[in-house]
Order: sequence, then C-alpha cells, then structure tokens
Amino acid sequence: MNRGGQLAPDPLTTAGVLLAQASRLATRPAVVIHRDGRWGSVSWSEVGEHVLRIACGLVEAGVQAGDRVLLLSENRVEWLACDLGIQLAGGVTVPIHPSANPETAQAIAGSSAAFLAIASGEERAARLHLTDALGRILRMDGEVARWLGAEIEERSLREVIRRQSRLGRNDTATIVFPRGGVGRPVEVVLTHLACVEMASRCVEAFGLGPSDRMLSIRSFADAAERLWGVLVPITAGATVWIARGAHVLDADVDAARPTVMSCGPLVLDRFRRRAEEAVAPPSRVRRPRLWHWLGDRPAPSSLRRHVGGGRLRFLVTGEAPLPSETAEFFRAIGLPVHQGVGAVDEHGFRGVAWPKRESS
Repeated sequence: MNRGGQLAPDPLTTAGVLLAQASRLATRPAVVIHRDGRWGSVSWSEVGEHVLRIACGLVEAGVQAGDRVLLLSENRVEWLACDLGIQLAGGVTVPIHPSANPETAQAIAGSSAAFLAIASGEERAARLHLTDALGRILRMDGEVARWLGAEIEERSLREVIRRQSRLGRNDTATIVFPRGGVGRPVEVVLTHLACVEMASRCVEAFGLGPSDRMLSIRSFADAAERLWGVLVPITAGATVWIARGAHVLDADVDAARPTVMSCGPLVLDRFRRRAEEAVAPPSRVRRPRLWHWLGDRPAPSSLRRHVGGGRLRFLVTGEAPLPSETAEFFRAIGLPVHQGVGAVDEHGFRGVAWPKRESS
C-alpha cells in the first residue's frame, strides 16, 4: 500500500516502518479483533489504507505538522490506525489512558498544548472540554468512521505526501504521560527514531517476526504496551490480538494462543492459579506450592497450555518485582518472564536499549 510509490517516508520513522510492512505483508493479518460474536482479522494492507485515510482526514480537519493530537479510547483497531495516522500527517500522538478521569484528561490536554482530540465515544469525549488551544474533539464512531468510509481527497493526499517528504527521524512522534504521578503531568517526548530503535532492539533481542502472535491485554496508552502492543508488532510484522477484557481473558488466551504477552504481576498470578487449578485440584496438592510437587521432573506441557494457550515463548512485565511464588512458578514450568522491558518514567523509557532478561 504505497499509492503507486508516492508515499516514501524516511524508513526510520514510525510511518516508514508501517508503510513498508503494509506493502511487504499485504494480506497477512495485522490485527485480530472480536466483533459480532466472532474473531476476525484486519490485514496489513487494510491497516495501511486506514492509516492513510485518517492522515488525510486530519489534514482536512486542520491539523498541521507538529500539532499535538490527543487519543482517548479503549483498545480497538481504530486506536492503532489513529495513532499512526496522526504521525503520518506529521502530527504528534498524545495518548490518554481510557480510565483517566476528567481532571487528568484535561491536565494532559493543557500540558501538551493539544490542538485536537479523538475520543472513542461521547462518554470519553465528555471528559475533555474545548480551550483556546484545544479547538476540536472528534469521535471515532463519527468523523473517523466517515474518513475510513470515504474516498481520499486528492489535495489532502498531496499534502500528506509533502509532509512525509519533510518529516525527519528526529522529529517528535509521540508524547507519553506516565500514570501515577501527582501534580502537573510529566511528559516524555519520544522522537520517531527513538520509537523505531526501541522496537527494533526488542525485535532483534527476542527474535520476533511475522509468525509471532501478541495478545494485547493492557491499554495501548500504557507506556509498556505502547511498545509491546504497537511498536514491536509493527516492526516485527507480528499479529496483534486485541483482548476484550478481564472478564473473558481466559477465553481470549485460548483463542489467540499467543507467542508473546505483555502483562502485569496480577495477570501473571491469575495465569499461575489457572494452571494450578486445571492440573491438580487443591485436594491433591497443597497450593500455591504446585512447583514443589513437580520436583525435578520437566514441567508438564499442560501447565504451559493453561498459562498461555500452548504456544507462549515468553512474557513481558514491568519493573515492579514479581511475588516470589509467581516468579518461582514460571521458572519451574520453563516459561521466561522478562522484567523492566518498556517501563517509562519522567526520564524516558528504561530497560529498552538492551532488554533485561530474567536472571538464571
């Protein structure tokens, strides 16, 4: 998907990576989503086309190169298309966690000096209000849906092509506001080159490629998930499965059978308990010390199947230490858990330049 070769962004920009993969992988699945009671895929070429249409729509909406655009939504394929569409238009993505309260959302809008916002629906749009800087709040199921269903205007396509010819790898791609801070939001500014290099190093270090399937559990707005649920899959050409939520997480794991998952300690502990209960009832094995029952024997494949569907190669979690019982369990079943990969604070991403592997 390159519109006859007209779009030729710098390969070390996020748009350059995405468009190259859309052209190379074409009909292969880029994203798998659950809609209308079943799982369905969106191809790489379709994602590329969506990104281009959104970029052109943003140009028509008045977004200029360098403008900051807020993105406030739950995980959905439109989130990914908007994120890259903003950057393809030369803008800067400013993601807001979907659970952010109105005060936090508006503080991020003010701190980032955002020009425009895209929200997934009326409830989330209502958490923001217009200011002298923030001039418009668009809806994914409104304006964005119309952009995706309409033909691209030739004038806006020419403008996107012009901007991409001028966009440099050292220009800002995104601004991340880490959660959990107090007072004025602290922003982390990331260039296109920083995003591409972080993702490329993770892909190389962990040997990721188009055969990998990544189940995205955490919000794309989270710093670590932005890396592992967005940038790394795009760089690797892997397929992202978008989980539906905690209430059906076990079913989503069974359906996706991922090779990689990024999740927090609570989810890891949930997987441990699920595996224990499936393999050995409490009446037979005193939980939570199931791995002691394993002794020196190889961990049964059924344990790994109940943790991640049977194909999981490794898990990624944040810098917070795992409970000793959880860490011991995953070591016993031979499933690596890598910590500190993609964590972010006011100093930027940490543990990415050389991903931190689990100690032996």
